[in-house]
Amino acid sequence: MDTIAARLTLALQRNNQSVRAFQRALKDREGGEIQGASYPNIRRYLGGAEPNPSFLKAAAEELGVRVEWLTFNSGPAEDPEPAGARSVFYEEVGKVFPPYLLSRPAVQQGLAAVWWETVQRRAETSAGRRMTPLEVSEVAKGDVGRDVAKRIGRALQEPLYATDGSAIDLNEPIARDAYILALTQALSIASQTFMRAISRMLSDPTLRRATEEDTNVNPPTEEEV
Repeated sequence: MDTIAARLTLALQRNNQSVRAFQRALKDREGGEIQGASYPNIRRYLGGAEPNPSFLKAAAEELGVRVEWLTFNSGPAEDPEPAGARSVFYEEVGKVFPPYLLSRPAVQQGLAAVWWETVQRRAETSAGRRMTPLEVSEVAKGDVGRDVAKRIGRALQEPLYATDGSAIDLNEPIARDAYILALTQALSIASQTFMRAISRMLSDPTLRRATEEDTNVNPPTEEEV
């Protein structure tokens, strides 16, 4: 992927988009005509000619790839999570659980990552194929993304309630800070516990053999070998 032409070709292939369809999509984009986006010009770019910056920016947006990757081969081709979709997560969570209470960036980013991955899995399961971040972003902005965000918001509410059903007063600074600290620690402990469990399984011969047996229920006999 040493040339813009090679990366542009790959992006078109990954989107199952012909050059003609790509050119029409660029022509129909809002914001006026894009310099250098005619069909003959795009053909020249695919042949090795140097595109102008405005074309590269519009092409990257249309194809769902990062303009830094398309232009310089810098970083991954796709954003793991388009920024436009995350606002939906915060909007829906905010209806149930005010996002500003999750003041620690690590907590916010962790919850948003869980939301994005869940939406992606639901979208790909429904479609029966791998989807680009741009496609998942459209799903995330719709009913599926909002439903997942609401469920995460409700899950965040649950620890707020004591056994008698009364809620912790998050307007009280000490209570709020205590809750955020407890939530952060809980996420950290859960992650560490999971990793320790995986490590034990990989290091325990008994567990490892049991796992291998599960994946080979009917091992071949000597005659079959």
